[in-house]
Amino acid sequence: MLKKSGLALLLLWMLGAMAYADMTGKEIINEQIQRHEVDTEEATEIMLLVDKNGDREKRVLKRYSKKNDQNLNRFLLVFTNPVDINGTALLTWEQNNGMDDQWMYLPAQGRL
Repeated sequence: MLKKSGLALLLLWMLGAMAYADMTGKEIINEQIQRHEVDTEEATEIMLLVDKNGDREKRVLKRYSKKNDQNLNRFLLVFTNPVDINGTALLTWEQNNGMDDQWMYLPAQGRL
């Protein structure tokens, strides 16, 4: 029974793969982008910085994204770790002309 169900799963997988066989790489990427398109997004991310000596420094940040009425994104990145950069933030407003607006907040200076 297990062999038959395994074979059935393999056949289903192959049929699914064949549905994309006629697509170019660019078409597959565009399909992936379209399927993952969302209006709002929130994530916690880890940034790993590595210098030329191989020394590593880990930074943790929260990322928020929201689309506006013109289908342009607004991004906010807020660092939460390490403690010395906690609260440092970058706000980016996407523009139609490709010249995005950005503001950075540095908590140690208390200003943008």
